[in-house]
Amino acid sequence: MEIGSNSSAYWQVGYAAPGSLEEKQMRQAEANGDAIHLDHEHGQDENKDFKNKLKQKDRDVRTHENAHMAAAGGLAIGGPNYTYQVGPDGEQHAVGGHVNLDIRKESTPEATIAKMQQVINAARAPSDPSNQDMAVAAAAMQNLQEARQELAEKNKDEREGKSANKLKIETTYKGGPMTRTFSATA
Repeated sequence: MEIGSNSSAYWQVGYAAPGSLEEKQMRQAEANGDAIHLDHEHGQDENKDFKNKLKQKDRDVRTHENAHMAAAGGLAIGGPNYTYQVGPDGEQHAVGGHVNLDIRKESTPEATIAKMQQVINAARAPSDPSNQDMAVAAAAMQNLQEARQELAEKNKDEREGKSANKLKIETTYKGGPMTRTFSATA
């Protein structure tokens, strides 16, 4: 637990050295409303309310990240990662989290399309997707659109290639010329 300049506040996650990345993240969480602070001068009723808020935040965060995990399937890299805040009871409560997803393109456009659809579903799975969730969905949508374009070009090339492989043979019969087209595959 870190005690900040206001010695009556609980800070998010353990100790963070002044000027460190952790301290900056803690301050950002505070600014985003992700860190909940407790003033020790309040009475026991306020402490109980604070503990209840922490417990509710923990449940909400875990539900949110578990929704990502359930929809991600094999695209999740590891399990959920949580940011914790130590409460007045000394217990850690999840106040933030994330799930790492593999959003790299696959070797074929068809496989990329299927994968990106799953990434989009995983990013949008919680009932309250965050801005970061929507950014991941947007990146996957971009990859999806590129894969669809690549597939369309591939299909067009195959269609044009098939028509280029057709043989045209003209045969003349007693009644006049007759044209027959045969397909050949390479």
